[in-house]
Amino acid sequence: KKPMLLLQAVSQIKSKFTVNIVGYGPKFIEIDRYIKNNNLTNVRLYGELSRENTLNLLRKSEIFVLVSKWEGLPLTILEAMSVGLPVIASNVGGVSEAISEDNGILINNTVFDLKEALVRLMSNLDLCREMGTNGRLKIKTIFSLDKMLGEINDLYNNL
Repeated sequence: KKPMLLLQAVSQIKSKFTVNIVGYGPKFIEIDRYIKNNNLTNVRLYGELSRENTLNLLRKSEIFVLVSKWEGLPLTILEAMSVGLPVIASNVGGVSEAISEDNGILINNTVFDLKEALVRLMSNLDLCREMGTNGRLKIKTIFSLDKMLGEINDLYNNL
């Protein structure tokens, strides 16, 4: 994960908004220190949350961001899509299987790309809603539990 990239992009945006960072890992202390040293009063660092609390936080959000060096198909992105959020994510691994221009923005891991994607979505709430709706529909039609289990079952039966 690349949370410092998010913080660097956020520090360059002048609009009023709140960033919620969930998770506790080896970079937690570095992130906390960066937030304090750069007076990022609009960033909340939650640490580890239960799945239920994480989903509640997602439901109250407007945009989901996942910047990373490598990913398979991240469940966090699917969860964000399931509650109708547009997604900004690094164009790595299997992320592009879930995210396309109709439900999010794939970025290169640069501060510039992330900042531009954030500004684009924050300045166009209609686009956010449209992408969120498309993402929720994609979850129902392509990534539903029934469909995924059926495909796994088919795979095993064909082996």
